[in-house]
Amino acid sequence: MKSPNRFFISFSLFLILTASITASVPVVRCPPTVHLSLYRTVYGTGEDVALGVRVDGGGGPLRLVFGTPMGTVNLDYGAIASGVFYTVTASGVTAMLGAYTVKAIVWVGGVAYSSATLAFAVGGGSGFGFDFSLDLSPSSQTVEQGGTATFRILATYSSSWYYGTSISIEVAGLGAGMDSRYTASGDLYISTSLSTPPGTYSIAVIGSARGVFHKASAVLIVTAKAPPFDYSVSVSPSTQTVSIGDKVSFSIVVNLVSGSPAATFLTLSGLPSGLAYSFSPQSGTPTFTSMLTIDASAATSTGSYTFTITAAGGGLSKTVTAGIVVKEAPDFTLTVSPDTATVKQGEKASFNIKVDPTGGFDKLVSLNVAGLPTGVSAAFTVPSGKPPLVSTLTITVSTSAPEGSYSLSIEAVGDVKIHSTRITLNVERMPSLIEQIFGPQIAPLVIPVGLVMAIAFVAGIVILLVVRGRRPPATPRP
Repeated sequence: MKSPNRFFISFSLFLILTASITASVPVVRCPPTVHLSLYRTVYGTGEDVALGVRVDGGGGPLRLVFGTPMGTVNLDYGAIASGVFYTVTASGVTAMLGAYTVKAIVWVGGVAYSSATLAFAVGGGSGFGFDFSLDLSPSSQTVEQGGTATFRILATYSSSWYYGTSISIEVAGLGAGMDSRYTASGDLYISTSLSTPPGTYSIAVIGSARGVFHKASAVLIVTAKAPPFDYSVSVSPSTQTVSIGDKVSFSIVVNLVSGSPAATFLTLSGLPSGLAYSFSPQSGTPTFTSMLTIDASAATSTGSYTFTITAAGGGLSKTVTAGIVVKEAPDFTLTVSPDTATVKQGEKASFNIKVDPTGGFDKLVSLNVAGLPTGVSAAFTVPSGKPPLVSTLTITVSTSAPEGSYSLSIEAVGDVKIHSTRITLNVERMPSLIEQIFGPQIAPLVIPVGLVMAIAFVAGIVILLVVRGRRPPATPRP
């Protein structure tokens, strides 16, 4: 059995030996690595140089060292973090044509670490390598939400030697709801949706080929989509009354509600036969007013009717209804009684005149009589007035009026309307005094006897005068 003291001494020696070995082995760490990349290998004079830089294994201040035809140019930047890719732009180093070099130095813990040295050229043409440029036209486009804008991508190569070299295209700057596609011929289509917010967007086209990158930009303006075309149609008044033979008008208003106006046409349906209509104008671009005229000249019956006006345009159709009442034309009637009267010379005859309105007639009517023979006169108790009108016509026959039967015309004239009716007036001879005394049967006998007696009386007087004229004159007495 081993002694505990010997075991403790052996274990202590093992620990001391292990610690000595561990302390003598150094810790090996990987040095930081600097990565540098060029976006292009050819630049124009005065053009900025774009590079990509990343350092792995530590971070620190960055310096770019350019070898130029004019000498070395150092550009210092701030500290960069480990494992982060940076895009760095160098300005003012491409002043002359020629060959250039560049490398990146990063100080990590005070120690400088360098990247590989890259070469590029400043100039143009095949002598300095491949390059191209991009142009996007037009420089600005405007579309409504949901519309598509078309641009043209134009690529120009640094030399005809490179014509046809494939260029990869990426589109940046698209807004929400936008999409893009381009064709091999260089057409770029950017579509928007109704969800695309209105605004101004800077659209960038990035082309890459053979490690060379170029960008072209244009502006896309998206405007709020206009509301669709809509309109309303109204009629005034809603109801009209027209007399047979007359005309009436309605006002039709086609009012623009929204959107871009389109030609709109008016039609009408629902009128009965005998009623004609016309629009003036029959079509127009909202907002516009049309006058509807309904002509009842050919109407033969009265009644109330509802008709429909239709406005059609822009793929829409709107209707409105209105009413029309057709009534009798304003007029009047003429009635005379009796229609025949017989009077003797020197007497009078009376006729009753009545004028009644129809269809709401309310104009002044004048009365007159025509066809009176010589020696006959006429008078109205009411010669004129608004219907209803009652008048008495008195016809006075003088003693000299010739006997006979006469047809007289009674006329009523009002508001260019004339109505007439005919009456018959019979004029008889007035009986003589003898006829009045002895009657018409004895009078023929009385008249000859009286004539004989008158003749005898006259003859006696004549004989007496003759006899007295032949007697000798008397002798005066002494």
